[in-house]
Amino acid sequence: MEAVKPLFDYQKVCDLLPHRPPMLLVDKVMTIDFETLEVHAVKCVTAGEPYLAGHFPGQPIVPGVYLIEGLAQTAAAMCFANFEREAIQVEKKCMLTGVDEVKFRRPVVPGDVIHYYAKYERHRGPFVWFTGSAKVDGEVVAEAKFSAVLAKAPRT
Repeated sequence: MEAVKPLFDYQKVCDLLPHRPPMLLVDKVMTIDFETLEVHAVKCVTAGEPYLAGHFPGQPIVPGVYLIEGLAQTAAAMCFANFEREAIQVEKKCMLTGVDEVKFRRPVVPGDVIHYYAKYERHRGPFVWFTGSAKVDGEVVAEAKFSAVLAKAPRT
């Protein structure tokens, strides 16, 4: 089976997003469709993730809030990649403003590869709305609708 080359590797993800470990929750961006504004990113969960030590000792699972944050970072990567593609200089800040209709379907554990899928829905000014899902082995593990505010102040 031929490996699929990501659109953006880890270094490019670090260039796009302001987050850094342990809060960087996207390892690579696989695809971005700039026509439909959909993005697919991946996070490989290792036993060494700092948050797993306490959630829960002896039976580690990825906290649900981290799954939602991973979805938000995936959406932010698409937004910043689009700004970069259109040569729009922006301050790379994106903050969640709302999370709705969240559902967690099953636990995510060390060894799982999370596939994040986010889709742009609409925007008003600096506020942007998305839908997203996180999957492991093709099975939905979490889904949500969420909004964020993008800082679009020019860089100095």
